[in-house]
Amino acid sequence: MSPGISTKYAWVTVVALTILLVTTATFAQQAPPPARDTLPSGPLVFDGSTRGPSGSIITGPKFRVVPMRGLSFPYALVFLPDGNMLITERAGRLRIVRHGVLDPQPIAGMPAVLDENLKGLNDVWVYFTSYKPKGTSPETAAATLARARFDGGNALTDFRELFTADTLVAGPSAARMVFGRDGKVYLAIGIPIPSRLGPGVATVTDAQDPASHYGKILRLNDDGSVPQDNPFVGRAGYKPEIYALGIRNSMGIVIHPVTGEIWESENGPQGGDEVNIIRAGQTDRRHRPGVGPADAGGHGAARAVLGSVHRAVGHGLLHRRQVCSVEGEPVPGRSRRNTAAAGRVEPARFADTSGDAPR
Repeated sequence: MSPGISTKYAWVTVVALTILLVTTATFAQQAPPPARDTLPSGPLVFDGSTRGPSGSIITGPKFRVVPMRGLSFPYALVFLPDGNMLITERAGRLRIVRHGVLDPQPIAGMPAVLDENLKGLNDVWVYFTSYKPKGTSPETAAATLARARFDGGNALTDFRELFTADTLVAGPSAARMVFGRDGKVYLAIGIPIPSRLGPGVATVTDAQDPASHYGKILRLNDDGSVPQDNPFVGRAGYKPEIYALGIRNSMGIVIHPVTGEIWESENGPQGGDEVNIIRAGQTDRRHRPGVGPADAGGHGAARAVLGSVHRAVGHGLLHRRQVCSVEGEPVPGRSRRNTAAAGRVEPARFADTSGDAPR
């Protein structure tokens, strides 16, 4: 989930819808399939107590989790100002939960998406991004930022494209976004893995190429234009939208609630997953051809908070000095190359969240 609500416009703008084009099989707002009922029959109660440095118990609050049934591969969610909740499903559906009850009817007006493994419909805006079919091949697409009006019921209208990358991508590629405290859109666009080469198609080397939008975190105004205080505006050979370079595939991006820093989780090649703090104008040299988890040190755009994790680090959230990330092992039957993860919420506690030192 990419938290935050923009209130500049008269319509509701919920943060981050991501649609990824990765195969030639199209899915568009079809009826939800019967969900596999693997959830417990009743609420789950969790204890928030922790252990102090001496091993003694520090009593914490207890909280209750009520499972929600009827969803098929939910990927991202966000709360609306009225307390209702929008949820994306991998196959291209946008669902709404009203007063704790899932509406059986998907929201109409979503564009078609192509689905393979983990990809498909990812994060939600009503501002949203997609990998838009483009080029002569049915497998190529361009990362696109758009917005639409949510009518509060079951439809999206007034669709408008705001930004489109000027090169193509073919193959699985992640995308996440968040509104910063400055009101700007921070859009993480991944590199294709594996790369499917062709004229004008991005490759893994694009992460270090300042003339490409891929493998970057971009910073945009909420109308898709370029902020004039971006770090590379006016610099020859650099896309002016770029905020940071050297991003492999970001699966989560959030704003730290205290410091306002941009934190992101990033998938590595067969291990080496990271949680990073993003700095303006810097380049992470770890993500280039021939660099793997063992070489994951160094100074870059992504200051490593948690690095070389040999699990799938997905989206996360920050609470005070603790980061909770959705992590997991590969789903049985998935290839190592295009892995999907079924997992757990994994907390990691940090003593300090200020300054430049890796932690």
